[in-house]
Amino acid sequence: MALHEFQEIKKAEDEALELIKNAENQAKDIIKNAQLEANEKFKNTLQEINAKAKNIVDSAISSGEKEAEIILARGKTEVEAILNIPKTKLDSAVKLIIERIVNSNGNS
Repeated sequence: MALHEFQEIKKAEDEALELIKNAENQAKDIIKNAQLEANEKFKNTLQEINAKAKNIVDSAISSGEKEAEIILARGKTEVEAILNIPKTKLDSAVKLIIERIVNSNGNS
């Protein structure tokens, strides 16, 4: 009878060890899955952040290009205005400058 009780105790211990082993394996699987899920979420979050950053940069570039176009158009208009000054105005401006330079140097 003691042998039978010893065998029952041994069987209970073996079952307990098997339960512990299964629990440890489940814990490892849970940790592994949690790490994989965390890595996937991190990767997705990083992709979202990069996409948002790219949108911000693209928007800033587009805005800068629009401002540059406005400034360039204004500059072209001013250049055209200068280039289209009537010859009579240029001649009288040249004459006025020459008179002031000659008169101020006393070479009149």
